[in-house]
Amino acid sequence: MRMNTSASRHLVALALTVSLGFSSVAMAAVFTDVNGHWAQQSIETLSSQKILGGYPDGTFHPEGKITRAEFAAMLVKASGVNTQSASAVPSFQDVPPNHWAYPSVEAVKAQGLVSGYPGGYYRPTQNISRAESMAILVKAAKLPMPNPEETTKILSNYPDSNQIPDWARPSVAAALHAGFLDNRAVIRPTQTATRAEVAVMTNNYRTHQIAQHQGQGHTGQQTAAGHQQQQPQQTANAPQQGQQVQQQPGQQPLQGHLTAVPAGTEFTGTVTQQISSETAKIGDMVKLTLDTPLLGKNGQVIVPQGSQIEGNVRLVEPAGRAGKNGQMEIQFSKAVLPNGYQLGIQAIVATEGGKLIGGTTKGRVLKALGKT
Repeated sequence: MRMNTSASRHLVALALTVSLGFSSVAMAAVFTDVNGHWAQQSIETLSSQKILGGYPDGTFHPEGKITRAEFAAMLVKASGVNTQSASAVPSFQDVPPNHWAYPSVEAVKAQGLVSGYPGGYYRPTQNISRAESMAILVKAAKLPMPNPEETTKILSNYPDSNQIPDWARPSVAAALHAGFLDNRAVIRPTQTATRAEVAVMTNNYRTHQIAQHQGQGHTGQQTAAGHQQQQPQQTANAPQQGQQVQQQPGQQPLQGHLTAVPAGTEFTGTVTQQISSETAKIGDMVKLTLDTPLLGKNGQVIVPQGSQIEGNVRLVEPAGRAGKNGQMEIQFSKAVLPNGYQLGIQAIVATEGGKLIGGTTKGRVLKALGKT
């Protein structure tokens, strides 16, 4: 049994979050070895934000190791730390100015996120451990350190907490409390962190920071780690630093901003095709064109009018007997702006009558942020 047209035009969008700050197209790479992997969502999210990349053959190597140099480069991108003012005098003997990671290592050193080893060494090719990764992310997030009693209480839930080096115990406890870890029953602090594990920890760190800054009323001028983003030299038509910028359809998104569409945002969109639970299949593509822009907390346009949101059917329940209505759920993963710029999103659309009818469809953003 099918509902009437008006009853089948309701959308429920969950966890719509966008990350801005790239002048080129931000589109997740399709890695051939992460489909179905437990860290797939985090890997693809960071890939779409140009924070983590893969290999020339199209793989990501999720179980591969990550070096201290690679971690520094990733952290700079994840937190928005400025690398342009890197010291001309090397801080470490083994990371000279001609080293590929020199700007990143110097930047995280200047921020107090890393200190190196005795003798002035950074050991850039050494694989980073899980405890080291957590400790650095905690510093980047400027999390308060738990006291000894709190540390013991948090770590008591993990059978291998006695393996955590003394210097890292408060930091690991803070990371666990903030939800940075990869939801495992053990910490494995001394084991080398895999690329998948670092992706999940970093993605959780960024989600935590965005939520914190939105809750504190930041306008988006802060980066994920709370560092002030350095602005490029102003041009004649460029806004001055601190000036509110209103994005119009066709413009590039605001540079250096991390923001979210607030809960309760109303929007309308147009679907170009009719989709019914009687004929739809899981995986079918669905496209929705926004009739109204999605605005950030301070009124800036995040996803402009005319943008196309693309997704796929992920659940289909045809109408049954005894008047049971059909249902569909559609997972949206990408927004294509009118100027071709692409944003990774997370949104779920649920139909009440098992149909999406061509024409105007109403919706409402229920949650501003979702942990990925």
